[in-house]
Amino acid sequence: MDKEFIDKVRERIDILQVIQEYTNTQGKKVGEHTYDFSPCPFCGHKHCLMVNTDKAFFNCFSEHTGGDVFRFVARQESISDWEAMLIMAKKYRIEFPKNFDKTKWEEDRKANDILTDTAIFYNSVLDQYPEVGPYLSKERGIPKEILGEYKCGYAPPGKQKLLHNHLISKGYATAELIKAGIVNKDDTDYFSNYGGGFITFPNWLYGRVVDIQGRAFPDKKPKYLTRKGEIRYLYNEEALKHKEVFLCEGIPDTLTMLQADFNACGIYGTGGFKPEWIEKFNRIKKVYLILDPDASGQKAVLKIAPLLSAKARIISLPNHYKIQDVNEYFTQACKGDIKNFKVKIEELIKNAIYVEDMQLQAKKLFLCILAISMMPFGVARKSAHSWSYPLSERVIMFQRS
Repeated sequence: MDKEFIDKVRERIDILQVIQEYTNTQGKKVGEHTYDFSPCPFCGHKHCLMVNTDKAFFNCFSEHTGGDVFRFVARQESISDWEAMLIMAKKYRIEFPKNFDKTKWEEDRKANDILTDTAIFYNSVLDQYPEVGPYLSKERGIPKEILGEYKCGYAPPGKQKLLHNHLISKGYATAELIKAGIVNKDDTDYFSNYGGGFITFPNWLYGRVVDIQGRAFPDKKPKYLTRKGEIRYLYNEEALKHKEVFLCEGIPDTLTMLQADFNACGIYGTGGFKPEWIEKFNRIKKVYLILDPDASGQKAVLKIAPLLSAKARIISLPNHYKIQDVNEYFTQACKGDIKNFKVKIEELIKNAIYVEDMQLQAKKLFLCILAISMMPFGVARKSAHSWSYPLSERVIMFQRS
């Protein structure tokens, strides 16, 4: 597929080396994977251009522009992204597939630009709605720094055309906005459907937004609203560049793990994982599944873990806290204490189970069901109490029995 090919091309190209060659400077290392190039070749200001070598993107904070190595070369040479990619491919002796779909690639790049500007716009209006920030920081435990880093925002309630008007002013055509799935045919904002009022969570990849999900605020149905079109990425898919990763259920859970310095990515709900995505985990050695302890979350574990085979490690949140997900475990069981949360997660890692244990548990549960079905009602009810425990806790109970 074209996407996989482009990802391989990006991996072959060292973005730091390319930017060093264009700017004729080494850049100052200001973080584990971050370099500061001053003055910025785009705006001329100091401490504006940052390069992240781990996630392979650049960002100019003054002009609110950034992206992958192709976008940097395009800006420097005043050419299209496509022409920049051809230059890089020739330089690194990379041959394109004969059936590469240039038109589709350029359309995707345009959509990513629109989504990026959308995310920045919704983030810019977040402070205009003072009730949203405290909900995210106090009730969900997501600090302002994380909200700013991932450009979380707010699509205000009501049938609005605010986003459409803003993006038109930036030079986009209405047809492009509709095709990107971010504006309706009547020019109203997509997230204004169902009355609007959605916290927006952008999904970043190589310095651009590839998708946006909305979470209703105040609460209403639908609780979550995903942008029109096919979901092609995990949330924070950049985490898959490392040897170990936590796979979470939902974006707030993923952000909670990230702020605790755990390498994490997320699926958009229990049905958001596609079997063909297993290839995304090729370089991963261990995948810690830490999904919700409810029935749908445990069902997703049963589906995903066998696909990951020996890479899978299954973590279950303690049942006695009666929490619904990772985020609640942090805010309620750990009282929002990030250090305590990290200690607790490390303890859960030690009790993580393998796919083989999970499959053994399934067999034992089947035998238990048969046995309980033949018990008197009172005895059966007491025995069935253990079913309320998450899958890995039930495995541990059986291992100790």
